[in-house]
Amino acid sequence: MFTKIFIIKCLTDNYAYIIHNKNKNHNILVDAPEDEKIINFLDTKGWKLNSILLTHHHHDHIAGVETLRKKYNCKLYGSKKDQNRLPKLDFPLEEEEFDIDNLKIKSIEVDGHTIGHLAFYFKTENALFSGDSLMSFGCGRLFEGSAYQMFESLEKLKKLPPKTNIYSGHEYS
Repeated sequence: MFTKIFIIKCLTDNYAYIIHNKNKNHNILVDAPEDEKIINFLDTKGWKLNSILLTHHHHDHIAGVETLRKKYNCKLYGSKKDQNRLPKLDFPLEEEEFDIDNLKIKSIEVDGHTIGHLAFYFKTENALFSGDSLMSFGCGRLFEGSAYQMFESLEKLKKLPPKTNIYSGHEYS
């Protein structure tokens, strides 16, 4: 495996994740709850940030985006359906497969917590970054979507391989 996943605790109960591609010295961030802790982490490693994947538009998942983008000139990926509520996207995504520096990623539309919520599945890393669609004690509250939409989203996630490692956006639901 040529990647390593680093967990950065942010705010009071949020997480951001850095997926470090050792072969390319490329770093992908999933969600940016705040900028300072992420910058400090990258600085201690001597790394720059190349890409940010956004799961959804809530402030506790995007608050650090603009500062990080300005500092690192990184590319931003997020939901095409939600692009009017997200910072300006370089790559608006639907449910699709794409790659960043030879890392194969699948964006999965998981409406329910919000409309336009995405989860990101890295097949070779056996990792799902679920944002607030799936957490250790349940799923995120239904702010915009319906219970049926959340059920359908969880059904999609249930089809992933059983040994998938799940990285959620919050410590608790």
